Amino acid sequence: MSAFEVEFTRNASAEFDEAVDWYGERSIEVAARWIEEIEKALDALEQTPHRFPPARESAKLGVPLRELALELGSD
Repeated sequence: MSAFEVEFTRNASAEFDEAVDWYGERSIEVAARWIEEIEKALDALEQTPHRFPPARESAKLGVPLRELALELGSD
């Protein structure tokens, strides 16, 4: 079992879908690599959430939220 459960906000989910579409239109291989990198980052967040900063909403909502911001460049 994971140390933390990752859930996407609506905005993050929409951005993810748009990015997958954008990468997929250019290269299926690049899109697949990009998704793989996202999955690795999400696994790291689930397994070691303390490595990531608390989300701004965490205190307001009273739940332990962590934020994962990714900057992925093109290779």
